[in-house]
Parts: sequence; C-alpha cells; structure tokens
Amino acid sequence: MSHQHTCHDGNLYCMFVKLLIHLTDARSAEDGSFCCLQGSRKANFPWFPETTSFSACPAVTKENFPSLDTTPAATGDAIPLDEALFHGTRPKSTGPERLVLAFSYAPAFVTDWAEIDIDSEDIAKIGHY
Repeated sequence: MSHQHTCHDGNLYCMFVKLLIHLTDARSAEDGSFCCLQGSRKANFPWFPETTSFSACPAVTKENFPSLDTTPAATGDAIPLDEALFHGTRPKSTGPERLVLAFSYAPAFVTDWAEIDIDSEDIAKIGHY
C-alpha cells in the first residue's frame, strides 16, 4: 500500500484508513496488544535521519519513545486508525494466537496493487496471491 499522507496549512490529509477487529483478547502488553506512538500522526518530519541504516535506528520502546502507548482490547473490540499513525503490536508471550481482522480502505489510485484480470484462469492475475 502506498503511504500517502501530507500535512499543510495545519491540516493532515490521509487517504488510507484501517479498522482492526479483535477476535481474541489482547488485554495487556504480554497478550500482544496494539501499540502506537501518541501524536505521531501529527508529525511532519522524518523519524530518523535518512542516512541512518535500519539496524542503527533506536528500538521503539517506552524508554526511547515515552509516548509509546498500549491499547488493550477484548474480543469484538475495534480499533480505527490511519496510516499516518506509527503503530504495531507488542510481542505476544501468553496463551493462544492473537487473531485480528484488518479492514483497509484507500481510493483505488492510492494503491500499489497490480491491476487484476477477472477473466483469467491464473489466480495470480485475479488478485489471489
């Protein structure tokens, strides 16, 4: 998915939104709950210098990023977010798998998916890959 959001004249414009629906509980950091950097969607600057290699970037931890916040969720809870939010999940160290449905929306011109051929016998050409 293309990451297209802009900030100008004090407004944020984002064309990609997502809804996460929890099918299992993730009530704590140990359960692998959703986390994000508060206020990151308003950031209009790079997180790390472009010359920094990925391995040289600081770990995204509460110590390095005090605004890192965990969002507990019960089965059936939904978390809406936009792609401008720096987000992820905590490592899961408890019980069964974490299951989440992720619904994404973006206008067709935002995507970087290949065009599909619905009349093709080749499943790679009809979007099932």
